[in-house]
Amino acid sequence: MKRPLEGVRVLEFGHVAAGLYTPDDGLAGELTAAAQGAGERLWRLPLYPEYLEEMKGAHADLRNSAGRWGSASTAAAFLSQFVGDVQRWAHLDIAGVANVKAERAACSGATGFGVATLVSWLGRLAG
Repeated sequence: MKRPLEGVRVLEFGHVAAGLYTPDDGLAGELTAAAQGAGERLWRLPLYPEYLEEMKGAHADLRNSAGRWGSASTAAAFLSQFVGDVQRWAHLDIAGVANVKAERAACSGATGFGVATLVSWLGRLAG
């Protein structure tokens, strides 16, 4: 039985890395370093203005889907509209790494991906 597609990011990174979206270069570096130290992989992806243009609606200012093309990036652009004036934010697209299937591991289920990265990053902020 085929499983439904977990997300567009799975097509790009499979089950070995997560996508990182942030407009802040410093935060991107901090999170990437924390992920490396935690044994997790993040890859930064762009937040081009064109992705937000795709989210403009005919009946509302913003719609929650822009179609298939660039869908993970347009989804991140959608989320960017809810952070207000905050410039230092990030979105981790963990669709491909959130679960492990039994055929690839001794056990299957939720991986907790990102927890070690965020704990490491927060520890560096506090230290």
